[in-house]
Amino acid sequence: MFKSKTILYMTQILALLITGFTCWVMMTFLRIAMVSMYGVRLDLGRDWSDLLKAFWLGARFDLTVVCYILIFTFLFGVLPSLIQVGWKKITPLLLLILFSILFIILTCDLGYYSYFQDHLNILVFGFFEDDTVALLKLAWRNYPVIWLSLGTLAGFFLLHKWIQKIFQFSEQYFLKHNRLSVIHHPLHRILLFSLFLVAGLSIGARGGFGLFPLGPQDTVISSDPFINHLAYNGAHSLVRAFKLRKIQSASWDTNAKYFGYSNFRKAYADYFEIPESQVPENPLELLATQTSYKGESFQKPHVVLIVMESLGAYWLQYHSEKFNLLGEYEKHIRSDIFTDHFLPATNSTIGSLGSLLAGVTHRPDGAFLTESMYLQVPFRTSPALNFKNQGYTTRFIYG
Repeated sequence: MFKSKTILYMTQILALLITGFTCWVMMTFLRIAMVSMYGVRLDLGRDWSDLLKAFWLGARFDLTVVCYILIFTFLFGVLPSLIQVGWKKITPLLLLILFSILFIILTCDLGYYSYFQDHLNILVFGFFEDDTVALLKLAWRNYPVIWLSLGTLAGFFLLHKWIQKIFQFSEQYFLKHNRLSVIHHPLHRILLFSLFLVAGLSIGARGGFGLFPLGPQDTVISSDPFINHLAYNGAHSLVRAFKLRKIQSASWDTNAKYFGYSNFRKAYADYFEIPESQVPENPLELLATQTSYKGESFQKPHVVLIVMESLGAYWLQYHSEKFNLLGEYEKHIRSDIFTDHFLPATNSTIGSLGSLLAGVTHRPDGAFLTESMYLQVPFRTSPALNFKNQGYTTRFIYG
């Protein structure tokens, strides 16, 4: 009985490793597909060295994902087969399910990149939070959904057949090629081998022997953003998106709790140095200011806010007749109300823009407004909303 279980056990381990290796190679072909689809700007004569680095680093990232899948399958599929022979059907099923999910993620990641020039990120949750039906209709119009679905089913079938072939080969390897000496080892050697196998897979799952596991911070290998993106993969980016989502789903008063405030009224009282009893029901009244000029001839001015990414006031000091940085905009600086005392709310474009439009600062421990549950919430602090309530026609123009 032990002999038959050992044969089954070693067969599954060999099949596990072969399946993992072949899927690892297939992930490299998907990375080649990414280069062919989106790498039109690459100059192979100039970028070949960075491309090789990206493929090598990408192979390490891919290996971490494969090792996680193999560890999970080993612990919940292969290892129990030493106790229960009937468990042998679980291992190929787990491999089929997990690698099918992986390739769906990687394929979706390729399509996602065409829209966002990024791997799957936190914006992917917008598919479920925005108008999902409208997005599905858009996908139906823009993509051959039926053919893609049939292709996916065909891929599942081929993967299923391939895994079956691998398990048949593994069984024949032990039973028909004089490899039976392996299965005569006592139980403690089999378990020791299993321990070394898990240890090796765990090192592969970390991405190496470094102090920290392989992560997105390791992808900065080139001055070309596409090559840096190429080294990463959709599975890692999706896991990172889930982690960010979990952090950003914290309560709205995370920062207040961090600084020891149990309610916002106490925070307002401390900020304005007034008793808590003097904080109005609507504490935003304490923040409201109004211009002192109220003449009969007062006409509502046009209010134009121009935001130029990465162009701070620092550069304006270099403007001169010989080095014209302002162009036609110079006359407005000379004659209109102009101030250069601005700082962005965050180091991110979308974070700063969201804070600007909502009229609120960014909370250091919180999510960007566009990536939180408040995406569709109208903020009463919004400058645009207040201008609209005063009869203005408001427009937002983005390049």
